[in-house]
Amino acid sequence: MLHIYGSKYTYDENPFGYWLKYQFHFQRNHYDRIVHCSFGLLLAYPMRDFFYE
Repeated sequence: MLHIYGSKYTYDENPFGYWLKYQFHFQRNHYDRIVHCSFGLLLAYPMRDFFYE
C-alpha cells in the first residue's frame, strides 16, 4: 500500500531520523533540523532569482 511519507510520520518519529540518531550517537532525532536546513538551502536560489529579476 502506498502512503504519503509526510502524512505517515512526524518529524519526531521519522525512521531515517532514528537511523541517524543511532548511527552517529546523537541525543535526539535531528531529522527536523535536516529538513528545515535543506528546505532553506533549496529555496534560496529560486527566491534569489525571483527577486533579482
